[in-house]
Amino acid sequence: MNKLAVFIVLILLVTACKQVDNKKSTTASDTTGWSGSAVTEQLRDVYHRFPTPEEMLAIIDVKNLVYNPYLMNNPDKGKQYFDSRAQALNLGVYVADLAYLSLFEQHNEAIRYFEVIYELSDKLRISSAFDRALLGRIQDNLTNSDSLKVISEEAFVSLSDYLESNDNEKVFAILSIGGFVEALYLSFSLAGDFHPDNPIVQQIADQKFVLENILEYSALYSDDKNVSITMEELAAIRSVYNELITEKIETKVSRDNSGKLIIAGGDKLKMSEEQYNRLKAATLNTRKKITQK
Repeated sequence: MNKLAVFIVLILLVTACKQVDNKKSTTASDTTGWSGSAVTEQLRDVYHRFPTPEEMLAIIDVKNLVYNPYLMNNPDKGKQYFDSRAQALNLGVYVADLAYLSLFEQHNEAIRYFEVIYELSDKLRISSAFDRALLGRIQDNLTNSDSLKVISEEAFVSLSDYLESNDNEKVFAILSIGGFVEALYLSFSLAGDFHPDNPIVQQIADQKFVLENILEYSALYSDDKNVSITMEELAAIRSVYNELITEKIETKVSRDNSGKLIIAGGDKLKMSEEQYNRLKAATLNTRKKITQK
């Protein structure tokens, strides 16, 4: 089996969207004390949608930006993460770093990140979710991005089922937090100094909603010590986000040339320069704690 095929399926899977059927909403406080089958049952009634690190960075226009190879977490540090929490957190970090590399089309450098992602995934015993038939299909379609997308969606269902059946979705919660912090850190680096008209600045403000969804999802597993500790590490970031004021903008609905529905407007989060700088500092500090473990 081509080892690169394994790398690619892991990258596609860990960056896939995490979602369950939506029937009603809940808050983090609603989930206190849930465990075992109760969590599984309630999870089916809650929708958690948060973008992957790749999606967080994909909307950034990089044509006037400069690639910085020193921003990312050094892949050589992957061997330094011995406990499962650090491994899951930094798996998310490296996934976000790979998204950054893809954004600037740094394909050669991406190989090193495929390797560390595979190594950490193997240590977390995620690879048991994949069968040989699936990996064979991936190997046969390495150059076909459309086919790989379909395969990755099927494989993610397999991974999700595996994690659920093994009471291991807590790993996904920790991984998602690591990816969120790294993507936010990279966004700050791309945005530079505060300017209210900078679209990346607005994107950073909008990540408040992403953070809320990640924390809501993670709260389902907060009875796990590793998950609860990881959630606490987001306290400084969350504190600044909670200060942001929501501005109501008129909603406009239109369609593009392909007939796709476009919804513009709605709620807009306002962030001051002072809040931007404090949020940046909190993000850098949290990221440092994660990557230097």
